[in-house]
Amino acid sequence: MALVSPHEVRYAGAVSRSFSATVRHGVIVADDVELPEGAVVTVVVDDEPEHQPTPEELAEIDAALAEAEGDPGIPAAELLERLGQMR
Repeated sequence: MALVSPHEVRYAGAVSRSFSATVRHGVIVADDVELPEGAVVTVVVDDEPEHQPTPEELAEIDAALAEAEGDPGIPAAELLERLGQMR
């Protein structure tokens, strides 16, 4: 097991993507979405949707998530220092 200095550890946070799906004959169908076999997904049922996102809004969300994925994060030591300053 290799030890890593706190100065080398980076925190980038959890990254996910979102998409809309439809239930057809009791099965969740996500059109135009490719997921690897065995992928774990979380489903939130919106019984009374107030707003259905447009394809453009979904594209904006996807772009923001892709941008976040490219962020290398910050060194753990810096994160801990920032958190200590918040007290």
